[in-house]
Amino acid sequence: MHTAIYQVLQQVAREAGAITYAELAPLAEIDLRLPDDRAALAVILDEINLHEHNEGRPMLSAVVVLAGRQTLGAGFFACAQRLARVVGADPQRFWQDELAAVYRTWPPTIPAKG
Repeated sequence: MHTAIYQVLQQVAREAGAITYAELAPLAEIDLRLPDDRAALAVILDEINLHEHNEGRPMLSAVVVLAGRQTLGAGFFACAQRLARVVGADPQRFWQDELAAVYRTWPPTIPAKG
């Protein structure tokens, strides 16, 4: 699993935010203009989702969106189907529910009082 990307996704989730594929790509030295590199990023996100699934958590890549559109790539839904997650008739609703579950799973970190 790509540790740097995993940690960034956790932080984005803790902030109840979103991050674009383009913002993630440099962490793995990926050039999204290249089809093979786009596929490599999809593999990284799938590995993270598989890890989260095995830990009983929602798909962390729900926080990753397409720049300018605030929607997901098709790979998210394909991964959900491979993990036997129920997408249902309304993929957008599935994503919104999954995103809400991610935010609940990764609550904001409260700094320790010193």
